[in-house]
Amino acid sequence: MHVYSLVAQDQLSCQHQIVDDHQRTVVIVLSHSTKLLRIDEVSTLTGVPESTLRYWRFCGSGPRSAKLGRRVVYREADVLEWIDAQFEQAG
Repeated sequence: MHVYSLVAQDQLSCQHQIVDDHQRTVVIVLSHSTKLLRIDEVSTLTGVPESTLRYWRFCGSGPRSAKLGRRVVYREADVLEWIDAQFEQAG
């Protein structure tokens, strides 16, 4: 049985390495540039109401999000990328 450590090289990839054959602990290290935002923070940043962000999440649109426990979070980089994409689509 192997235990792996996930070390984030950037936001898109992780490096796996064996830590110890006798422990069952997984260590995850996130990049310092990975800031997670709550839905109210995304609402403030974008000017989009929280209810609209929830609806977009339900429909599978809007900024990329994930659920951590019971809380929905957004990576700041994903939100900023989504905002840029809206301007690109507008022409």
